[in-house]
Amino acid sequence: MGLEYRVIEVFTREGERWHHLSLPDAVLTLIGNRKSAARVAVFRAVAGAFEGGEIVSQRAVELSGDLPVKIEIVLPSTELDEVLAALSEMVLDGVVAVRDSTVVLHRTGRRPLPRGLRVRHVMTSNPLSVDPRTSVHDVVHMLAEHEFNAVPVVEGGKVIGIISQGDLLSRAGMPLRVGLFAEYDRLQRERRLPSGPRFAGEVMTSPAITVEADRSLEEATEIMIERGLKRLPVVGREGLLQGMLSRIDVLNALGRHAPEWGRSADPGLEASGRRLVGDFTLHDIPAVGPDSPLTDVLDQFDAWSQRVAVVDAEGRMVGLISDRDLLESLARRQKGLLEYVRRSLGGGIGKAQLRHERTLHAMSAADVMKTALVTAAEDDPLDRALALMTSHRVKRLPVIDAGGRFVGVLSRDTVIRAGLTAGRGPVAAGESGPVAPEAEA
Repeated sequence: MGLEYRVIEVFTREGERWHHLSLPDAVLTLIGNRKSAARVAVFRAVAGAFEGGEIVSQRAVELSGDLPVKIEIVLPSTELDEVLAALSEMVLDGVVAVRDSTVVLHRTGRRPLPRGLRVRHVMTSNPLSVDPRTSVHDVVHMLAEHEFNAVPVVEGGKVIGIISQGDLLSRAGMPLRVGLFAEYDRLQRERRLPSGPRFAGEVMTSPAITVEADRSLEEATEIMIERGLKRLPVVGREGLLQGMLSRIDVLNALGRHAPEWGRSADPGLEASGRRLVGDFTLHDIPAVGPDSPLTDVLDQFDAWSQRVAVVDAEGRMVGLISDRDLLESLARRQKGLLEYVRRSLGGGIGKAQLRHERTLHAMSAADVMKTALVTAAEDDPLDRALALMTSHRVKRLPVIDAGGRFVGVLSRDTVIRAGLTAGRGPVAAGESGPVAPEAEA
């Protein structure tokens, strides 16, 4: 059974305009902005006749300046009324016709990112930076206060390195990841940072991998994936720092340019670049029951897992606990408990005080979990999950099955990998599917 489509034909002439655009360009813009399952073709005739007996021909040079133009739009029938309403305002000289069309196949090999989209179009401009002589303490304060996880190191305007959260944890002795360290005020952070003068140049990763501002965004994203990078300093032609490109920048770009199939297309439409959430879900994610004591919950957190799912006896997801949720829930408890848990989350042994252990054992996952969840279903199209991740700024999106059971999470990395391979034909096993868990930096 075919898909129900319509074909709109607009017969007009070259000189027709809509506002500042030629009519064909205006129609192309109209359809392009809708991001619907429609295609458009524009034809310029070699000859034609208009009302009143006016004849023009390419052979007659003096009459060839206003040749006939035909704009043809093929689109799902559900799109027809809205497009016709817009065309009725735009076409001031011409004929608009509509005919039925039974489409037996609609496939798309659409590129995930337009060829003309450059890094400079989506990067964060005028980023913060430090020089090699900036103290490590100042670097930590800068990242914690601005909620960033990395900063480029610049000398003479040129990028010579980058300091990430991983560098600070492994080389500078920072006791907690930046997101948790930000919970302290500046004086409290100073007390907990290792003493002694250390400088950015000593702990940075150098040389830093950079990308040119005029490089295509698709090429830059492929570099990020191949190198396992979460961000790239962006440089100009002379190598001077111009911006930063992060995964959220790429996700936002993918979200803006992804076709919105679910809004208007017939369910039978076959999009070769379309992927489902379940194909890219990471399954090795810790989960606990609502009655699990916090001592057990705390054991689930490590360098890879900063969130723990809470599921009932049937495996249905009922809540989510992040390390930050845990700390917020304990903030007003007994003196010393919060610091004890912070040390545990940072990998420190801490002082195993019996009263703290008793308090944690007496509290359950249900006492601290968040129940207002943003989730995706296994059979959701990936573009819906992408929209959720960008609008809610979620790094890892919980995934549930048709029965509401927790099955895993969708990460930014896997969404970007899937987005870049969309439209390139069948994907070989493991080519762009789930990858090993990564620390959330």
